[in-house]
Amino acid sequence: MKKLSFIVPIYNTQDYVVRCLTSLVNQNIPATEYDIIIIDDGSIDNGLELVENFAKSYTNIRIFSQENKGPAEARNKGFELSNSKYVWFIDSDDWITENCVKELLQIAEDGNLDMFEVAPSIAAQSDFQKVFKGSSSISSVLSGKERLLSGDDVVGIWCYIYSSEFLRANELSFMKGIYSYEDEEFIPKALFFAKRVAFIKDFSVYFYFIRENSVCRSFSKRSLFDKLYVANSLSDFVKNNSMEDCLKNVFNYRASFVVLSGVNCLIAANAEYELFSEYLAKAKQLHVYPLKAKSIEMKTRVLFWLWNTFPHITYKIKKNKNEKK
Repeated sequence: MKKLSFIVPIYNTQDYVVRCLTSLVNQNIPATEYDIIIIDDGSIDNGLELVENFAKSYTNIRIFSQENKGPAEARNKGFELSNSKYVWFIDSDDWITENCVKELLQIAEDGNLDMFEVAPSIAAQSDFQKVFKGSSSISSVLSGKERLLSGDDVVGIWCYIYSSEFLRANELSFMKGIYSYEDEEFIPKALFFAKRVAFIKDFSVYFYFIRENSVCRSFSKRSLFDKLYVANSLSDFVKNNSMEDCLKNVFNYRASFVVLSGVNCLIAANAEYELFSEYLAKAKQLHVYPLKAKSIEMKTRVLFWLWNTFPHITYKIKKNKNEKK
């Protein structure tokens, strides 16, 4: 068994994938101790050819191709093909710090961690040093439920190194049938089951690259409705698992904000009112609307009340404000 598998789905990232792979091969453990599993998810650019040429120089790169099913199912396939103690899911347009893996794996092993959070949230990333500084800035070990209740966890799939045994024991996989926002669905569930979690406090080893045309940043009806399926999955998770009321609220709160993030996408895209009505009807059908999470913040309580009581009026007002910007 290898120590680590990098799992890298690729889909039309020919301009970035070599940079990504270069960072993965420039690490401080022998190539025999880790592999790079690349899942080509039906790319229609030259990315696969570039990867195949790059891989000729490295024995620890494995390449598999499938018809386009989305990054969630590509990651599932990569994990299925892996045989390693830990896995790290990497987006093919991102990259990691060189020579960081040895120390990261040592921390994960010493702490017997189920999940190791190695990158900050996107919003805060510019405030973090992007140089690995060792174990002095690692948090104490806590449970995933404690991390959820803190509200400080991050939801990027790539933010964590995972124990393969932990993922398999809890039958954790990425939601099939969606093409975006699968991290919003996967991370809270994984943290719910995780017994031992730690996180990096003041630096990042992951470089997140924002592309305007990436799956999660481009507006489409399919990606919009993916949010509702994610919210529905989170809501169902509450129904199907025994948990304290405080944790139920965490999941319901996240489901509600996933629904609202879709509304914000509609407003930002200046979408027609009919599409909002269709979105709202689908949310009702999936039982993720009305919004049902509780909040101690008055601003959030008012926001939820407005959307629950006057959704169409609220949408028109916010859309008009956006148009005037």
